[in-house]
Amino acid sequence: MNCGLDLIGEVLYGKWEIHLLWFINEGHKRPIELQRKIPGATWRVLNIQLKELEDHEFITRKIYPVVPPKVEYNLTKFGKP
Repeated sequence: MNCGLDLIGEVLYGKWEIHLLWFINEGHKRPIELQRKIPGATWRVLNIQLKELEDHEFITRKIYPVVPPKVEYNLTKFGKP
């Protein structure tokens, strides 16, 4: 039997994932806003960790059909505190 903390540790093992969840919860939904909040992280790392959070259903990604493309992230019911 796994403890809830073990599960969280397995899912949120990325260096910036907790930070990303926090900033999305605080209202910073656009990728550029998130990168400004975490200047030590590269675009590549942030994109990988955002994708992992999306795969684990902590966040959703909405792509708006505009030029240039607009993307926003939101917490799912599972990802909300």
